[in-house]
Amino acid sequence: MRKYDESDLKHLQDKYETVELNGVTIQVKKIPGEEREGYMDPWVIETINPAALTRADGAITENTNATLDAMMSQMSPEQFLVALRNVMEGSATDSTFKEEWFECDIDVQLEELILHGNRVGLWRYNVPGDEYGLRPCFIHIHGGGWFAGHPRGNDNFLRYIAEKADAVVFDIDYSLSPEFQYPNGLNDCYNALKHIHEHSEVYGVDKNRIAVGGGSAGGNYTTALALRARDEGLPLIALQIPMVPAVLLAKDGAAAGYTWDPSQFTVAPETQRFVPEIKDPQHDPHMDIMIAGYLGDADPTDPYASPLLAENFTGLPPALIITSEFDALRLQGEFYGSQLANANVPVRIIRYKGQTHSSVGNSTFGIVPQSEDCAFEIVKAIGEL
Repeated sequence: MRKYDESDLKHLQDKYETVELNGVTIQVKKIPGEEREGYMDPWVIETINPAALTRADGAITENTNATLDAMMSQMSPEQFLVALRNVMEGSATDSTFKEEWFECDIDVQLEELILHGNRVGLWRYNVPGDEYGLRPCFIHIHGGGWFAGHPRGNDNFLRYIAEKADAVVFDIDYSLSPEFQYPNGLNDCYNALKHIHEHSEVYGVDKNRIAVGGGSAGGNYTTALALRARDEGLPLIALQIPMVPAVLLAKDGAAAGYTWDPSQFTVAPETQRFVPEIKDPQHDPHMDIMIAGYLGDADPTDPYASPLLAENFTGLPPALIITSEFDALRLQGEFYGSQLANANVPVRIIRYKGQTHSSVGNSTFGIVPQSEDCAFEIVKAIGEL
């Protein structure tokens, strides 16, 4: 059963405030039952350390950053990323299908394609039957720092969207770094998008109602696909949904008007034991190693690597952007929203209070209410296509 109830979901729909940042309006959704500034959501604390709420000192027993630093000092960057991938796969949150959460049967299929020489997996979710004609489509691109992640961690989140939006939902299993560096993963996602668009009737998809979205590295791919499709004059995407996206990979690159401002982050003293230091992503050694593993010798200022550095945002698809209060990438995602708005692209930005980079969406569905609310917002946006 879910770890929250309907009243928590209703709170997230009803209790919010709006703030203006970089000339764009952001809808800030409050934590159910918590009004204090700078506090972490209690459901998120449970996902970090289930014992943290019951121990007197509330301490986190494992120093994650120290562990990562030790691994980095003993391995080459490539070995580190592969080893970390193995650790992440071994400790992934259980996303076993929870039948009691759904009203309909969901048909789940895996299709393996060879696209321009790369093997690409397409997981497909939909309610069986074609009596309603062509359906909208949501193409999801998983996160994982370009070097890790797998569609299996998104199962319940995507089943929910398939059921509630009556959509055909895809999850792309793309090539991972460091074995496959830029632009392999990007090309896999773009070629999968084109394949779905070109075979839309076979899949029962309305090709004019295709949304693309993903979190973190998947948000990077989402925004890059929007740029590339626009640049090639292909109307492939009706809606982009970048979630906690990494959109500035250039260490020294700067988008006009963008600045890293630590004053935008308020962390209460009681929350500091759960939230590591929030660093500028352009000067974070852990980000550096992931970006280097992905880009290799490629130019990090290429807009398809750093969409924030694109020269022109006119003609991009409308956007629903999801950010999290304690995520170091929040300022990038919200600034990207302002770039779209300044180019007269319709954009809606939702910021979840009390959340971290990895606590909204996908594997935390059913554990953290904001994840289900995020899926609800995606369903609503798809319904408006």
